[in-house]
Amino acid sequence: SFFCNDRKELERVRSILKGALDMERLTSRIAMGRSVSSDLVGISQTVHAFFALFNEHYQSLLDKGIPEEELLTLADLVKELDASINEEHQGPFQEGQVIRDGFDAHLDQLRSIKGGGKALLASYLAKIREETGITTLKLSSNKILGHYLEVSKGQVDKVPSTFYRKQTLVNAERYTSDELIACEQQILQSSSEAEKRERSVYETLLEKTRAMQAPLLAIASLLSKVDCLQGFSTTANKHDYTAPRFVTSNCITIEGGRHPVVEQQLGIGNFVPNDLTIEEDGQRFCLITGPNMAGKSTYLRQNALIVLLSQIGSFVPARNVELGVVDRLFCRVGASDNLARGESTFLVEMQEASHILRSATKHSLVIVDELGRGTSTQDGMSIAYAMMQTLMELGSKTLFATHYHELAHLDNSRLQLLTLQVLDQGGKIIFVRKVIKGIANSSYGLNVAKMAGIPASSLRKARDFQKRHFAEYGIASPQLELFADGDQQNDTDLPSLTAGEEAILDKIRDFSVESSSPLSALVLLEELKALLEAD
Repeated sequence: SFFCNDRKELERVRSILKGALDMERLTSRIAMGRSVSSDLVGISQTVHAFFALFNEHYQSLLDKGIPEEELLTLADLVKELDASINEEHQGPFQEGQVIRDGFDAHLDQLRSIKGGGKALLASYLAKIREETGITTLKLSSNKILGHYLEVSKGQVDKVPSTFYRKQTLVNAERYTSDELIACEQQILQSSSEAEKRERSVYETLLEKTRAMQAPLLAIASLLSKVDCLQGFSTTANKHDYTAPRFVTSNCITIEGGRHPVVEQQLGIGNFVPNDLTIEEDGQRFCLITGPNMAGKSTYLRQNALIVLLSQIGSFVPARNVELGVVDRLFCRVGASDNLARGESTFLVEMQEASHILRSATKHSLVIVDELGRGTSTQDGMSIAYAMMQTLMELGSKTLFATHYHELAHLDNSRLQLLTLQVLDQGGKIIFVRKVIKGIANSSYGLNVAKMAGIPASSLRKARDFQKRHFAEYGIASPQLELFADGDQQNDTDLPSLTAGEEAILDKIRDFSVESSSPLSALVLLEELKALLEAD
């Protein structure tokens, strides 16, 4: 709530944290000897962010306070890094690119000698030209010969006896001399010495930084906590979160709860909030039924996320939240397998259910989404019933979504029946996404299949099979029409359509009136007439 109440401080912190890097990764690279000079720049930049941020408000976030002498040493190290490391250099060590000029006097002297090599060679060349009178004399170098003097064939007679021939070309001769060799050695030695000195300075800085690993990691911990808290606060301010209130009773009360992720995907105002009430001595097991796509899974997850966010110190997406401390949060949702270990989806599901039943307590929150769907109806319903009874005996706070509507008829004072409301608007299914008390009379799977674009002929076959099969064997009640009228005639006795009639209906359904011309409509009419005559 500190950041939520002080927006100015929140913006200051966010601005400072933009300059902080991943300190744990940087110190790890240095400790393992895999660092580059930019890692030292990153550490310096992050420590600067720490010093800019640090005040009495954040002292409590340090697991163990950093001693004052270590802070002073750290400040000195950062000054040294700022003065020594070339920020523009990226990548591995490269001679002449890592340490700044002016930081180390010895290194500067060696670089001066190395840099003066060109002037030394130019002075030597001018002197030889004057002494010999060879105005076209050139001074060059390559990797094989090193430095050499090149004289054209026409002026070879002017070459002094102190020159040594190194190479003969078609139009020129190449020579060296004792003085040139001495100049070359001086230049090469200064370059080698400069590289050694630069590496030595760099390694010293790495060692000093390595010795400060403990306070650097403490700073990393503090910055990560502050970053987490400012993230919580920024999200809470932006999306109208509220502060949860913890109570001593073992309960959960959520008013106007929302899913923090789905809400942002849908846009502001489009997500339908829902309530949840689980009292300490009341109905602690919520059995949730409802159509496919109605929002059961979202409802389960949003309540689990609200509890999780509450207990990690965040505000939550709800109008009001009051809860007792939850000792564990168990989730049996989704479907996954482990083919590498020969474990099917159903086996993984049962393993997770087993862990819940062996580990949950009355202070735990359990969410279970459609347990038992990976096996037969009888086995799945029996397993769901057994888990349901065990969790009610444990007294765990439970949200249990299922399509086994028969479970809703159990007589138990701890059972709370919830369902997702569905409305009919001109014969079209409207998912309201509102959780209400009650039981769904069907899962409306065929309606969802129709929405998904399953052909009408296939849907008709599914409905016929459903009525014949389930009425004969009594496995489950046939799926009711979504909004069946009690006086409406049952269509089980209606004759089935022929293949030709089904084809005609499919063509009519697939025909787009808006994008078709009168001519195409006449063509379709002719095709339908031909099909009827053929049938």
